Amino acid sequence: MATVAGGGWQLGSGGEHQPGIDLAWAAFLRRFHQEIGLNLAAYKGTQLRRRVEQWMERHGELNYFTLLRRLRQEPEARQAFIDYLGINTTSFFRDPTVFATLERVVLPDLLRRPGPVRIWSAASSIGAEAYSIAMLLAEKGALERAEILATDIDQAALEQGRSGRYTEAQLTGLSRLRQQRYFRADGTTFVIDPDLRRRVRFERLDLLADPYPSPMDLILCRNLFIYLAQSTQAEVTGRLVQALQPGGYLVLGGTEYISDPARFGLKRVDFCVYQVQVPAQG
Repeated sequence: MATVAGGGWQLGSGGEHQPGIDLAWAAFLRRFHQEIGLNLAAYKGTQLRRRVEQWMERHGELNYFTLLRRLRQEPEARQAFIDYLGINTTSFFRDPTVFATLERVVLPDLLRRPGPVRIWSAASSIGAEAYSIAMLLAEKGALERAEILATDIDQAALEQGRSGRYTEAQLTGLSRLRQQRYFRADGTTFVIDPDLRRRVRFERLDLLADPYPSPMDLILCRNLFIYLAQSTQAEVTGRLVQALQPGGYLVLGGTEYISDPARFGLKRVDFCVYQVQVPAQG
């Protein structure tokens, strides 16, 4: 029996939670939001609680409130905990079918329009997605028109993205041609082309709390919704759509979809790609 105490409660065999646990968990979520500023209650409870309790066991925390006290008093521990909760599974050109649609449908449409192409990679982790888009634009001779914003709550991931420095394992998904074209070896790591790095700006942004940048032509918010409660999914979707230009595009993860896109003023383009509907001219 694993013991992770909070007011005397325990995790029973098989990981089932006792009533006291639920009260302690709810209080922890409320106080974490008040004191740390992140609304963890918006995430799916079972997956989030499992990750929090794994952290507690690894770091010898006796209960939720000793954890909260440590996070309040130790900035480094607080950032490490937030980074740990982040969903940082990413790679270059992840989900090739999605990038094929971006290359053949979405980017050509946006490039036919005048002015800069404003792109936001939300929950971008280490920047692989944002740099993948920059590569596609470079191959279309349109990199100079790109304004790419990459955001995340994980400060360590953002710092790596800004550096443009990756391990060989992190280049998974890139063809050999693209590796040779856009990266140079530097010891045991690979550094991205400076022209691409200059086109991507990295900023910390909490999608559940902070204002969204706008107006955007293309927003990629992939593989985040699967971790969010249904009501939070709807709220975030509405805010993302508001951040888009008329005719702008929203791209979700390969296993994510919007069951009623018209409710948000969207139409499905392909796979997990949606476009803001433009009102018909009267």
